[in-house]
Amino acid sequence: MQAASKHSLPFEEARELVRKVELKSQKEWWQWCRDGHRPSNIASHPDLTYKDKGWLSWPDWMGYGMGLPPVGTFLVFEEARAIVRSAELKNHKQWEQWCRDGHRPSDIPSHPDQTYSDKGWLSWRDWLGHGEGLPPVGTFLEFEEARALVRKAELKNKEQWEQWCRVGHRPYDIPSLPNQTYKDKGWLSWPDWLGYGVGRPKCRSMQEMTRKKFLEFEEARAIVRRAELKKVKEWQQWCRDGHRPSNIPSNPDVTYSDKGWLSWRDWLGYGEGLPPVGTFLVFEEARALVRKAELKSCEQWEEWCRDGHRPSNIASHPALTYKDKGWVSMADWLGYATASSTDST
Repeated sequence: MQAASKHSLPFEEARELVRKVELKSQKEWWQWCRDGHRPSNIASHPDLTYKDKGWLSWPDWMGYGMGLPPVGTFLVFEEARAIVRSAELKNHKQWEQWCRDGHRPSDIPSHPDQTYSDKGWLSWRDWLGHGEGLPPVGTFLEFEEARALVRKAELKNKEQWEQWCRVGHRPYDIPSLPNQTYKDKGWLSWPDWLGYGVGRPKCRSMQEMTRKKFLEFEEARAIVRRAELKKVKEWQQWCRDGHRPSNIPSNPDVTYSDKGWLSWRDWLGYGEGLPPVGTFLVFEEARALVRKAELKSCEQWEEWCRDGHRPSNIASHPALTYKDKGWVSMADWLGYATASSTDST
């Protein structure tokens, strides 16, 4: 880079020459200087050389923002907000993309929530205009006011409430979990919240009370098995979809923990009588079952496992599972050699 001459051009003349190059950023200016294009009579640090001689800003110096003040000098809040709203951005993510794409004017801050924190800032939705005058998300109405608005929707049960929320009818200032938000602030029950049971307390009716009385384990399990569910995830979806009778618990592993519960696969019926996954037979019993398969090598054992022939109560890594419980070797495990074999593969 050429050194700046002691006889630099006057500010206006130097700026006019620089503007003809049509540089678009300070980064391009420095590259232009490094490449040796800067005349020696134009200062490499014009912001210092012309500080009190006409310097305004880098955008003004290079011409892509003629007359603009230095970056960091921002418009007053109301004026900046009006310009941003004209962009019709719908959320914070779109705002960030808008900034990254270079659409944000230099006199509008990239962090308006900080710059205008005590100068008019209310919320992002107010800034962008899709929620004019609204406070930040998470700032909710008082209980009585929120409940009054919800009751106007005339929802008849909690399922309708959840659907109403999912389709976007719930206002920002009404919480999606009012039973938690207003727990100690007036909450009574879902019937009271929605208005179809005004003043009705939680779990006081006989119907609600009887729901706590569940069937005996064997009877409940028999009903569940008829649904032919194949895994716990299907059970949970079955419950969410409202198929579970009220006299069958949603957490049977807890309710029947000491009343017959064995495992989820036993409860659902696709593994009747089987213990929980990961509960294996004792070594001698497991080995006896494996030997019946008449496998002749470790490779055949692995293939047998991959093909799904291995019972779930027999370990896939018996050498680890039965390390100190009788394990000798794969040859002994499969039965194609005597227990005295030293094969430890």
